[in-house]
Parts: sequence; structure tokens; C-alpha cells
Amino acid sequence: MPELHSMIALFESQDEVLDACMGLAQDHLSDDDMAILAEAGAIMCRDGLARRDG
Repeated sequence: MPELHSMIALFESQDEVLDACMGLAQDHLSDDDMAILAEAGAIMCRDGLARRDG
């Protein structure tokens, strides 16, 4: 199985912290900023799942 990208591993290991941070960030980021962050997270998640599934 290919090695997990370091950023994906970091996101997976810190999911509760990231969830809390995103909740706090909503007050400081625009809707466009949140959409970009969500899309980046989705891409990394799909990449991680694809690597696991081989």
C-alpha cells in the first residue's frame, strides 16, 4: 500500500482539533474561504481513501 501523504495523515490524526478550529474560523473566514478549505479537505480525503483502497 502506498505511503499516506503527510498532510492527509496529519488531518486524520487531528480531526477533532480541526473540527473545533473550523467552527471557530467560521466567524473570521468568508464563505468563499470556507468553500475553498472544504474542497481542499475533500480532495485530500478522496486521495487518502483511494490510496487505502489501492
